[in-house]
This record gives sequence, structure tokens and C-alpha cells, in this order.
Amino acid sequence: MHIPAALRRWTEGSPEIEIGFEQTRTAAEVLEALALRYPGVRDRILDEQGNLRRHVNIFIDGENARLGGGLNAAVRPDSELWIHPALSGGAPPHPFAGGNAMNTDIEQRTLRIERVFDAPQELVFKAWTDPEHISQWWGPKGFATTVLKLDLRPGGAYRFHMRSTEGAEHWSQGTFLEIAPPARLVMAGCWADAHGNPVSPESVLTVTFAERDGKTVLSLHQVLESVAARDSHRGGWNSSFDRLETYLSAA
Repeated sequence: MHIPAALRRWTEGSPEIEIGFEQTRTAAEVLEALALRYPGVRDRILDEQGNLRRHVNIFIDGENARLGGGLNAAVRPDSELWIHPALSGGAPPHPFAGGNAMNTDIEQRTLRIERVFDAPQELVFKAWTDPEHISQWWGPKGFATTVLKLDLRPGGAYRFHMRSTEGAEHWSQGTFLEIAPPARLVMAGCWADAHGNPVSPESVLTVTFAERDGKTVLSLHQVLESVAARDSHRGGWNSSFDRLETYLSAA
């Protein structure tokens, strides 16, 4: 089982960790094995009751464990497991329990948007990954965006600066988790201040691009920290996508 570079900030720079299992284990058992090697890691991932901390995401073969079995999710010997830490540091614990109550809570905080763009799949994907394209549409109407950093690789960082017409400044930053041109992007990010200090919880954003009759169907999936955050992001994304539609039509 492989635990890639998302853990490097907690494991003294190790780019990849190998943990050998001959049989399928639960995510909880894997974390305990990891803690034996890196004792400080367990407290970063789990709270005092052994529950997954609120802003830590575990991906097993690309699937977010929070949307599946949680700490009881199965990890096969050949699985790849990502443990993506919270950028915001000491976040409050979030008891991770199975059952309908937890699933309902996640569903209420989940944002889903689907838009169809009259542009080739490759171009729409490039609009998300090329700084020159991103600066032309990223952010709600009236915002100007500057790409400060974009390291397009799994584990690579990004950071954007946005300024509204009123002069309000916003920064967003995060890490790319998965890049599969031209079909899929997964990134984890948050809002930050001018110095790079996180000012919001981290969330995982998944965007897929599918070709249909010469057009591109874009599907966005994001689990936010609250229903209010979900609704706020819905408005922001839809306004950004209106700008993207206009930009692609002239490209």
C-alpha cells in the first residue's frame, strides 16, 4: 500500500511511504500502523476520541472515504491511500460516524454544478490549467484574477489573487491531488490572507470534463463546511462559469 506525497509535511519530507499488508485492512488500522512509524501523525489526523478530524480528507484509490465507509473503509494491499492534511492547522474535531445522519449532513453541504460549454474538451480543460486562460474568467463577474503560483502536478501547489471592482482582495490556495488531462481535476484548497495563512476550512474540489456532440459537459463536485458556504460558492462558481462561457465563445 502506498501513501504518497500529501503527507510529506507531517513525515519529515518523505515523498512516499510503503506499508506492507498481506490482507485487506480498514482505514483505521492503516492509520494505527502509520502512527507506529510517525507518532506525531496520529494526533494530526484523529481527535482524542479516535474520530477523523474535520478538515482531514482520506482518499482510497481516488475515492473520498468520507463519502464511503469512513475509518471502516477497506484498504487493499495494492491500494493507494492519500491523507490530505488541513491547511488551517488546529481545526475543531468532527466526529466521523457512519449512518444516515452523517451521510445526510455531507449531502446537505455538497455542491454540484453541471454546465455545457460550446467548446472542445481539450480547450475547456486548458482553461482550468493554463494561467493565461485562468486569469480571463476565474472569479465572479467584475473580479480580476492573477495566478501567483500554479504547479500542475499531483502534490503541486496553486495560489490565486482576486480583486473585486470595489477593491476587496481575496486569495485562494491549495494543492492538486489528481490531474488526468483532459477529463478530470481534483484539488484541495481554501481561502487565505495576503501572507498565505488559511482563513477558511479546506475543501476538496472535483471537476470532470466530458465530450458530448462537440461540446463539453463540465461537472463540479465540492463538499463545503456548511450549507451557507455551499450556497455562497454556488453563486460564485455560476458567475465564474458565465464568464468562462463568454471567454470560450471568443477563443
